[in-house]
Amino acid sequence: MEYLAKTPGQAAYIKALQSHKPIIVATGPAGCGKTRLACEMAIDLLEQRKCQRIILTRPIVAADEDMGYLPGDIDKKMEPWVRPMYDVFEKSFSLSKMERYIEIAPLGYMRGRTFNDTFIIADEMQNSTINQIKMVMTRLGENSKMVISGDLEQSDLTGKPNGLWDLAERMKTFEGEFEYIERIKMHSEDIVRHPAVEEILKIYKA
Repeated sequence: MEYLAKTPGQAAYIKALQSHKPIIVATGPAGCGKTRLACEMAIDLLEQRKCQRIILTRPIVAADEDMGYLPGDIDKKMEPWVRPMYDVFEKSFSLSKMERYIEIAPLGYMRGRTFNDTFIIADEMQNSTINQIKMVMTRLGENSKMVISGDLEQSDLTGKPNGLWDLAERMKTFEGEFEYIERIKMHSEDIVRHPAVEEILKIYKA
């Protein structure tokens, strides 16, 4: 798959995704391609047989709206939360291929697991707690890659520290590059949605 970076931030992100480092921590505002590019990389590696499955996870925290009880099994309950990622996969995978190779793993069910030969996408992690993001990152196994992504300006947590913000702050205390972790920061100039999105973000940031 050919990756076309539309901004300098996206170019740095793509380079990190293609690097040997197994953990990528990417932050940036809505619309800069954090989720889409991670999903496209997962598709590419699966089709090249460089991974055997894809794991999708994210915190179940609603944006100021209580959706109440959701019926069905775990996949059905989680489907609304991973829909942005499914939208990308559905462009390349058939339904049967998605059912075969993609697993939805709620954060609460990941403890004790180790993911080998896997591409893990942990999305919207600004809504994770410190313990949750630490637990997810320590699930990494052999021949796997993990993308931790989120928008530090859009946490929906109330009364708890933001796990992604805490991770970013902790990483600042270390000098030099990490051997296994790459930190990517994208900004408003990396937004590739409708130009109105950047204006909206400016309004609420003022």
